[in-house]
Amino acid sequence: MEYTFELYSGARSMWGTKIATSRAFYPRWSSTGSLLFSIGGVPPNVRMIEPSGRMYGENCDTLPGRILTFDPQGNILGPVYEFSEVYRDYEPYIQPDSLLIARHDLKNCHIDGTFYLPISVDPRFIWAIGENAQCWIIGSIHKSETGKDQVVLYNPLRNILKVFPGQEPAFSDDGRWIAYYRPDGYLVVRNVESDEEQVVIQAMDYPVEFWSPESSCVSMPGWSSDGEWLVYSSPVGRMYKVHWRSGRRVYLGYGCTPDWR
Repeated sequence: MEYTFELYSGARSMWGTKIATSRAFYPRWSSTGSLLFSIGGVPPNVRMIEPSGRMYGENCDTLPGRILTFDPQGNILGPVYEFSEVYRDYEPYIQPDSLLIARHDLKNCHIDGTFYLPISVDPRFIWAIGENAQCWIIGSIHKSETGKDQVVLYNPLRNILKVFPGQEPAFSDDGRWIAYYRPDGYLVVRNVESDEEQVVIQAMDYPVEFWSPESSCVSMPGWSSDGEWLVYSSPVGRMYKVHWRSGRRVYLGYGCTPDWR
């Protein structure tokens, strides 16, 4: 069953008809059924729809609108960046060799705590930041000086930092695994603690470069609640679900950046 809705920016034609001028990108589900997405354009461009149907974020400019996700408490993780309205309040806490990440409460439009990632990268070039219940934090970063995409895995309580080639990581619901794309286009599942990896399937025939036209169709894979299946889309907009242990794949249809509710 498919549900659709249009987002209106407030523009009207000369005949008074509302015009849909924005597209929704990068939908992500929370564990409680809230739907998060970006709509492009200038901030405020992040929206959240609660299971009740109420939408939040229309008047809240605290987040950059790329691929965002939730922490275990339901806040949205995103970097503190210089073009946000809240930057002036947090500028004294910026450190040259670390990235300041904020927990954004979009419902009440305020920041509910911050933490540091011990990496040096432009705040505009980090996305897909996630956190599991064991305090591991992940993120996808792009190093503009080298042109390389990397996955960051960090545990602040144990002071463990792991950085390896790849992009778009996503935690399984139990937090034991991450799924991400290797530079050669393979979808891989990795154990957070042991670093043991299993190649699942070749999801892309060629590497997708940061900000390339194909990158708008590639997002972090979505995990099923039982931890057995992943859903993803190819750069040309074909959606699949795949059983990561066996590699069995099922074609779902055309579409981009799917997530599993």
